Amino acid sequence: MNANALSISLNRYQFQNSSTPFFENLAFQLERGKLHCLKGKNGSGKSTLFSLLRGNMQGQQCEGSITVHGKVYDLSHPQAFVKINRHLSLVNQRYDAMIADQFSFADNLQFACLANYPSPFKSLKMSKPLPDFLETFKINVDTPAYLLSGGQRQILALSMVLQKQPSILLLDEPTATLDPANARLVFEFLHSLAKNHQLTMLIISHDPELVEEFCDGSHLEVIVGQEGKRMLCQRALR
Repeated sequence: MNANALSISLNRYQFQNSSTPFFENLAFQLERGKLHCLKGKNGSGKSTLFSLLRGNMQGQQCEGSITVHGKVYDLSHPQAFVKINRHLSLVNQRYDAMIADQFSFADNLQFACLANYPSPFKSLKMSKPLPDFLETFKINVDTPAYLLSGGQRQILALSMVLQKQPSILLLDEPTATLDPANARLVFEFLHSLAKNHQLTMLIISHDPELVEEFCDGSHLEVIVGQEGKRMLCQRALR
């Protein structure tokens, strides 16, 4: 496979107190530079899959591998997720928690560069140039965060995550709390970001129109089968 893609091969994932695998024989690949979509009914396991990829479900029974940029990580190894997370970041619906409202867009981006953010800080030095893609979305970086629209705040949160330079983004319903106009703004931003900066993105969304318009990668769907086993269907949107 392309070394610039993400490949998942999950043989089995089982909760410790269960006699039945939650995930079994899941396999998919994500192309670099595209926005991919993950769908499924509520409770099907979409967020659980994200948590697993982030290494937040350790201690359970897990067999399989994840390949990132051509490097294969055995999920049975205790340090596998630590290494995988050097490439991967998660953005969810609670993005507001990372934003300091009284400071500007630019200030918040610089805070995100701090090693221990969002821990308390005493001083701030401008350490990185502002991203060039902000002009495209007509964002005044001197605007205080509390004056930004919902879509602009989500773009700020995404931009803050990007300061850590991940190559893979997992997006758990990032537009769930936004009105249609702001949701569209965020999808436009994500599509532009994936294409122009060659990021691999996987988004959970329940907005079929925006998914159809902007997700140009794979369409993944988690389906719950007999005995609660999860299956994954994958097809190309375009």
